[in-house]
Amino acid sequence: MTVTTSKQLMQARIEASRVLIVDDDHYMRRVVRAMLYSLGVRHVHEAEDGMSGLEAICVHNPDIVIVDWEMPMLDGAQFVQMVRSPGDFPVPDVPIIMLSGHGDRWRVLEAARAGAHEYLLKPVSTKALYDRIVSVLSRPRPTVRIANSGYYGPAPRNAMVFQDPVGAYQETRLSPAQPPRDAAAPAQPHPAAPQPPMPQSTAPQPTATESDAAWSVAAQAPIPAAPRPAGPAPAQGARPQFGRRTQAKAAAGGSSKRGKDDEVIYLT
Repeated sequence: MTVTTSKQLMQARIEASRVLIVDDDHYMRRVVRAMLYSLGVRHVHEAEDGMSGLEAICVHNPDIVIVDWEMPMLDGAQFVQMVRSPGDFPVPDVPIIMLSGHGDRWRVLEAARAGAHEYLLKPVSTKALYDRIVSVLSRPRPTVRIANSGYYGPAPRNAMVFQDPVGAYQETRLSPAQPPRDAAAPAQPHPAAPQPPMPQSTAPQPTATESDAAWSVAAQAPIPAAPRPAGPAPAQGARPQFGRRTQAKAAAGGSSKRGKDDEVIYLT
């Protein structure tokens, strides 16, 4: 089978797929729907919250579910967990793509442990969504059940997801009221080396009035200007350009950005 034929078959599968969007944000549902239409998907259904999404799965039997993480009453992780209940939900094996505006590690782990197939970070690009849909349709992972963790869903790509599932999760979501593991015992300061006694000045100490007057004079004194670097002064009307290769780029009609170690070059 040639590459062109494979792409044509995949495009045909995408166009025939039924996709359900579960998101409480009407604008975000419109954005995702427009992306799906641009990819060729024609059978798109929507649900405005998690409970409606569960009902829509039973009614429309979609091939892919795209669900948002943050929703009222029933968030994305809880939604996935309810779908992945083979004894209670009629379609527990439907592929699920999770959308989230947060890239925290604990969210990614929780989505994987709940049974999501893919995780996408907002704002979502059309290419990223296409790649996840192709991954779900062309490389489906078998559904497994892990007895010691109660997991039911697609076979995990990484076994590390289920190693120490409680400890790693609590560590990444550590409450501010709980001290971190390394900070449980405060570090003992090193004993300071003995310092020689400071010689006592024999000059008369100024009074409070004299000290206040000295601070007032110092505060009103002008700040001396920083010395200019050596070299010819800039011509009248010159503008500063940043970058070591600015002069060569300016002569060639290009542009430059300032780097942390760049020097200032004045061009006439």
